[in-house]
Amino acid sequence: RRGGVLVASGSSDWDVMLWDAERCENGPLRTLSGHSYAVRCVAFDPPPRSGGASGGLLASGGDDETVRVWDSRAKYGGKITTLRCGSTVLCCSW
Repeated sequence: RRGGVLVASGSSDWDVMLWDAERCENGPLRTLSGHSYAVRCVAFDPPPRSGGASGGLLASGGDDETVRVWDSRAKYGGKITTLRCGSTVLCCSW
């Protein structure tokens, strides 16, 4: 992402928020809604081995027993898919 470092946070309000780490005092850039309970983990897809920018995918998991995959570059929402896991999701990794 140009202009800053993109940070994702999840919380007990059921939302994932995307932040510009260099301008976080302005509030989140976007809020991704879709979980039905607390969000316990978030993880960006790894950057390509050549050291280029991330593809922009983000996984989030939580107490609603799902992992949701998002396109963090999408202006409105960006949910790609939902994986139903059968128990609380405590960790996400690519």
